[in-house]
Amino acid sequence: MYLLPTPTRFSCSEQEHFLLSYRAYIVLSANAGALSRQRALILEQKIRDVLGFSLSVTCGSPRKGDIFLEISSEKDESYRITVNEQGIAISCCKQSLIWAIQSLIQILKQSGTCVPFLSLEDSPALPYRGFYHDVTRGRVPTLSYLKELADKLSEYKINQLQLYIENTHLFRDFSEVWRDDDPLTPQEIMELDNYCYVRGIELIPSISTFSHLYKVLRTKQFSYLCELEHSEDDPFDAWDKQDHHTLDITNPDSFPFVCRMIDEYRPLFRTDKFNLCADETFDLGLGRSKEYCEQIGKDKAYIEFVKKLCNHLIEIGCKPMMWGDIICEYPNLVKELPKEMTFLNWNYSPDCTDKQTRLFADANAVFYNCPGVISWSRLIPSVEKAYQNISKMADFAHRFHAVGLLNTDWGDFHHISHPKFSLMGLAAGAQCSWSKILLSFEEFNTRFSVLEFSAHCEKAASLVAQIDPLVLYPWMAICAFREYQIYHKQKGTEGVKRFVDAKFSSPQLVEQLNSSNDALGKIQRELLQLAVHSTAYGKELINAYALALDGCILLNQLGAAITKTQYLNSLPDCSPNLLAQQLEEWLYHYKKLWRTVSKESELFRITEIFCWYADWLRSL
Repeated sequence: MYLLPTPTRFSCSEQEHFLLSYRAYIVLSANAGALSRQRALILEQKIRDVLGFSLSVTCGSPRKGDIFLEISSEKDESYRITVNEQGIAISCCKQSLIWAIQSLIQILKQSGTCVPFLSLEDSPALPYRGFYHDVTRGRVPTLSYLKELADKLSEYKINQLQLYIENTHLFRDFSEVWRDDDPLTPQEIMELDNYCYVRGIELIPSISTFSHLYKVLRTKQFSYLCELEHSEDDPFDAWDKQDHHTLDITNPDSFPFVCRMIDEYRPLFRTDKFNLCADETFDLGLGRSKEYCEQIGKDKAYIEFVKKLCNHLIEIGCKPMMWGDIICEYPNLVKELPKEMTFLNWNYSPDCTDKQTRLFADANAVFYNCPGVISWSRLIPSVEKAYQNISKMADFAHRFHAVGLLNTDWGDFHHISHPKFSLMGLAAGAQCSWSKILLSFEEFNTRFSVLEFSAHCEKAASLVAQIDPLVLYPWMAICAFREYQIYHKQKGTEGVKRFVDAKFSSPQLVEQLNSSNDALGKIQRELLQLAVHSTAYGKELINAYALALDGCILLNQLGAAITKTQYLNSLPDCSPNLLAQQLEEWLYHYKKLWRTVSKESELFRITEIFCWYADWLRSL
C-alpha cells in the first residue's frame, strides 16, 4: 500500500478485508457543520470516480458497513482512520477531515472495494505546507485549471497556495499593463478562494511591490516610476524581464501606487496574510535613486521602503510575508521589520546548505524554507535535482524550526513547461513538509507513479527523471541566443554573451546529439507503452510528455545547428528546411496543449521565437 505523504503510523492486514458495498452510507456525526458536510460531498464524488458507484450522505449514527466521519471539536490537523469488520471509521476535526478523506481515497485507489483491515494515525510535521505558482511570466492559467491544481494540492495535503502576480490581474486603470495578458479577474480570484477553502487550502495574495515590475514600469503610463530611465524604449526581452525593473523609491508617487494595488487586491481573499515579495531589487541605487542610496546606504533605503509597505499591510489587518534574499545580505536588519513578518527563505540549488536557514533561525525570525520544482526555463522539469533541493530545504526547515515549506513553481522565459509537469515536484514538497521521513528518490518515484498513473506503471516517474540530463540545449539557451542576436549584441550585454557562448560553443555537445536524441526517443516509446495501463489522468500526462520529448529532440537539433554554423564554421547535419518545418508543426500541437490549461496570454511570444528560428534556418 503506497501513501503520499507518508503517514505517521500505519499498519495493514494482508489477510482480513472489509467489503465496501454500494449500499453503504457516508455518515457524518451529528455535530458536523456546513464545512464538514461540503467535504463529505467531496468524498462521495471521489468514491464515485474511483469505484464507480455513488454512496448516500447523511448525518447521525452509522450502521455496520458504513463510512463514519466522526468530527471532534479539536483544532489541529491530526486524524485517524480505522478499517475493520464494522466498516470504515474516520476520527478527526473539521480542519483535518479533508486530509483524512484524501488518505482514504489513496487507499481505495489501490484496494478497490476490498479494503484491508488497517489502522492509520497521522499529523503534519510542519503547520504550513505551500505551493507557489507563477501566473505572470507568460502563462495565465484558466480558472478551471487553477481549480484542478487546488484539487491536486488538497490530495497531497498542501494547505496554502500563492499565485505570483506582477501584471496579470485585472487591476482597474491598468489597461496598458495587462492589455496583452488575458489577466485573472477579481471574480475568478474570489471563486478560486472559495474553492480552495472547502479543500483545506488558504489562498494567499502575492504581488510584486518593489521589484520585478518589468511590464508595469515599461508602460507609458507608469515608466516615470521606474528606477531606470527610458526603459520603456527597449524592446521586450525575457532576459531583462528577469533582472528588471525596480521602483524608484525616491519618487513620491511610488508608495501610493503600490498601496493602491494592495488595497484593490487584498479584499478578494479571506486570509490575513499578504506576500509583498520585495526580492531581487537589482536596480536599486543604479538610476534615479542613486544619490539617495549613496547618502543613507542601500541597505537602509531598502529596509525603510519595506517597512512602509509592512506598516500599510498591518494597518489594513494583514500579516506581511516577503522573500528573504535581500535581507540575507543585511541580516542585522531583520529585527527592524515588524514582528508580524514572515520571511520566505528561498534556495533552488540541489547542493544547497543550511547557511541561510541558520541566519533566520539565529535571528529568531518566523520563516518558511522555499525550494523549487525546477520547471522554469525548460520544457520538462529537472525532477531529480528538484527532489534533492526540496528534501534538503525541508530537512533544514524541520531542524531549524521553520513554520512552513513553500515549494515554488516559476515561469521564467515565457513559462513553456506544461504546468502539470510540476506535479512530481509538488508531491515531493508535500511529502517532505508533511512528514520527516525522507524517502529515497526511487521510492518516491514508485509511490508517485502508482498513485498518479496506476499500479502497472511503477516506472513512469523514473522514466521522466531520465530526461533532463539528455537535454543538451535547454529552452533558456535557445531564447537567449535569439535575444542576443536581435538585441543584446548591439547593446553589448556581456552577461548574455558569456551565457550564449558557454551554451553553444562546445563541439562535445554536438557529438552527443545522436546518442542523446536516441535516448530521448527510447524514453518516449517506453512512456507511451505504459499509457494503455494508466489512469485517464495518467494517459493525458504521458501524451503531454510525449509531445514535450519531441520538443526536446528538436531543440537539441536546433542547438547543434547553432553551434555548427556560429561557432564551428560548418554546415548543420540536418536539413535546415526540414528542421524549420518540424519546429513549426511541433508548435501547432504545442499550442493546442497550452490552451487546455491556459488562457492565450503570451503564447504569441513563444510563437515568435519558433517562427524566428524557422526563418533563420531557411536562411542558412
